[in-house]
Amino acid sequence: MCLDDNQKVLDKISANDACSFSYRELAVATKNFKESNLIGEGGFGKVYKGQLENGQKWPPNMDMVLGWTVVIATKRLNLDGLQGNQEFIVEVLMLSLLHHPNLVTLIGYCAEGEQRLLVYEYMPLGNLADHLFNYAMSGKLSTKADIFSFGVVLLELITGRKAFDVTKQRGCQSLVAACTPYLKDRRKYIELMDPRLRGQFPARSARHLIAVAAMCLYENPSERPHISEIVKALDFLAEECQSFGATSGHSPSSTAASAPSFSQAQHTV
Repeated sequence: MCLDDNQKVLDKISANDACSFSYRELAVATKNFKESNLIGEGGFGKVYKGQLENGQKWPPNMDMVLGWTVVIATKRLNLDGLQGNQEFIVEVLMLSLLHHPNLVTLIGYCAEGEQRLLVYEYMPLGNLADHLFNYAMSGKLSTKADIFSFGVVLLELITGRKAFDVTKQRGCQSLVAACTPYLKDRRKYIELMDPRLRGQFPARSARHLIAVAAMCLYENPSERPHISEIVKALDFLAEECQSFGATSGHSPSSTAASAPSFSQAQHTV
């Protein structure tokens, strides 16, 4: 897509969705893209912190206040390659149409001459990538964190539920949080099983599997099992389940029938 085609697309964007800035306005806001205002750099260009002062163009998607100052992050795209040009038009279109608390707000853009700039709401705490890097470098992100994640996956398989379900009531959206009372009481283990199984599973093996998931989800990382121990436990459970499938003498657990299931309890919260 050439620059002329980009302009045709931008002309169709409503003025209420994103503001069109001149290059001069953004140069003033960033103090002529001063090096001390540089806050990020990537393959598509550099990002500068700036301010829109009273008297400059008001961002259409923000509430106006007297004597306002809006702190912005301006991405100045490198258009040496076609990829940067394509990213510009995609970001303007997508972020001008999508509005969500977890998405950075696109205030506007500049498409003057060959200049291509994107103006975002400034995020003082940094971006997600920064936090994930700091988290990893702190040592908190480790093999033990992977074990916890695997425990969440096991819990999804056991219950037939998503790790996080926004359709559930508050307090029940997080699968781990909702299951914690059951994981702390072995007598309630069977109540966690997916009701769609209709009790057709070896109760002993189910309890063992839930016990493995519970150990993976220990709050203290040092108490979580090593991956080799988990593999051995799952190998044993696989053999046990094969034996269950090859015989017809086993009966479904009576525990699930004598108490409300985890799924039923979630509907009553």
